[in-house]
Amino acid sequence: MANLTCVGSHMINSVASLHSELLRETVLCDFHKLFPEKFINVTNEITPSRWMVQSNPRLTKLIKEKICKN
Repeated sequence: MANLTCVGSHMINSVASLHSELLRETVLCDFHKLFPEKFINVTNEITPSRWMVQSNPRLTKLIKEKICKN
């Protein structure tokens, strides 16, 4: 399916720089050699954990209390 997606897609977007690098260098390296212009890395610059901290500090505190045993 990944092969068909690469051939049929206008662009191949990754959600993180590390993910983009892995795709280009390993998983889809043959497609990157053929279509380097298709590979882009566009993110909304916020991770789910960062969103949680900003949007719900009380829940963040509870999660930290339960996970991080000091």
